[in-house]
Amino acid sequence: MQPGHGGTRPTDVSEDCLFANIYTPSASFDGTQPRVPIMLWVHGGGWTAGSGNSYDGTALAARENIMLAAVNYRLGVLGFYASEELVRESNATGGMNGVNDVIVALKWLYANAHRFGGDAEQLTIAGESAGAEIVCNLLVSPLATGLFRRAIIESGPCLGGVMGWGAHPRDEALAASANATQHRTLAELRAVEDAFTLLQGAQQQRTVAARDGSGASTKVEDSVDGHVLPGNMARPTDASPVFERLQSAGLLNAEAVLLGSNSYDGLQSYYVAAEANPLTGRESQLVYSYNMRGLWGADAAAVEARFPAESFPSGRNGADVRPAGDAGVTCPTLEMARLLVAAQATAYTYFFSYGPVCGDPMGSMHKTGGPGWASHASEIPWVFGTFPRCYRNSSEHRLTESMQDMWGSFVRTGEPRTSSLVWNAHEPSRGNMLLLDLVPRMVDHLKTTDCEALLGINRSLWPHLS
Repeated sequence: MQPGHGGTRPTDVSEDCLFANIYTPSASFDGTQPRVPIMLWVHGGGWTAGSGNSYDGTALAARENIMLAAVNYRLGVLGFYASEELVRESNATGGMNGVNDVIVALKWLYANAHRFGGDAEQLTIAGESAGAEIVCNLLVSPLATGLFRRAIIESGPCLGGVMGWGAHPRDEALAASANATQHRTLAELRAVEDAFTLLQGAQQQRTVAARDGSGASTKVEDSVDGHVLPGNMARPTDASPVFERLQSAGLLNAEAVLLGSNSYDGLQSYYVAAEANPLTGRESQLVYSYNMRGLWGADAAAVEARFPAESFPSGRNGADVRPAGDAGVTCPTLEMARLLVAAQATAYTYFFSYGPVCGDPMGSMHKTGGPGWASHASEIPWVFGTFPRCYRNSSEHRLTESMQDMWGSFVRTGEPRTSSLVWNAHEPSRGNMLLLDLVPRMVDHLKTTDCEALLGINRSLWPHLS
């Protein structure tokens, strides 16, 4: 269930939605072939939209000899409603139904993948945006322990975001859910005949806030309990024992994590209107400054000085979006990589910086940009190999094949490699990451200066920026 364009009801949604699409490298499996590693894909969509049907795993499964399962989970208030009544009834943390759906899918796949030729002992859970933040939660959830070995986090800041570990206080989360459902009781909500009435317009947007507190709505903040999260996963700092506690409890569920961001991950929300109608001259500068003040408040002038409009080929459009993407996604991703390494996990970091092409899901929303303009979610068609008609030359074909090979290698072995490129594990002191441009290459300290500058302006700017 989800609203369509303009809040209307799509014709193809249903509460009967908890399905998985399974793609295998061959059409049949008779039990005699070697079983193949598995990648479970969790879609994005801001926790209010999206579907596993939007992702065709045929090409990736066939090329990389893996099984790919794309799953659905409940969205909006149906997936992330929290209340004291619900907590008392279920004796569990409220507000995490959507995440629990993914856990159920993960358990089902672990138990049944062998029927389709999958090797459940070689399972990688992967997601993008909202799906990636669900992966963040499963990285540390006691309910997912032992169900997967590796994780892929694409443009999903575990340390902040909307449903990362920087959750809002419990009281705020419960109040947000109450407002979104017009303060109806659990019995009254269950008496609503059509679930779509709970998912429309501004009411749906208010529901979004309820998921912020999902991870904090547990009363056992300092213990490892049996709920979705092991406690209040507020943003770890250098002085925080969070990762040390997880490591000692054996609760870091992945031995290796591949994670990264895109060069213009900030191209979302209210930037879209500006990108569709780019302005020039003084008018452009005034709108740019207005947007910067709206996003950065009292720190706008300092951020604007660090990211001046004239330093970007696309002018204000690029200067608007780049610091938002850095603060909201890229810098928290690098901090997450540092914490993973400290917890004895292997981390591989990337920065996708090529596009757009016609497969770019944000392509119709901006009229500027060129090579280097990689918007939020634009890496997905390159990884899935789903838009071959988009690639304009042999170099672009090689890039998508190389990205499929790296993701496939990680799913199979835990090391993302190709025959021509070695992707070195992340070392925080070097700040090394793979620059995914037309010619992929390893780069040291690619984003270190920008992230340090944002921290220097105001440490609170990230990772809580959403």
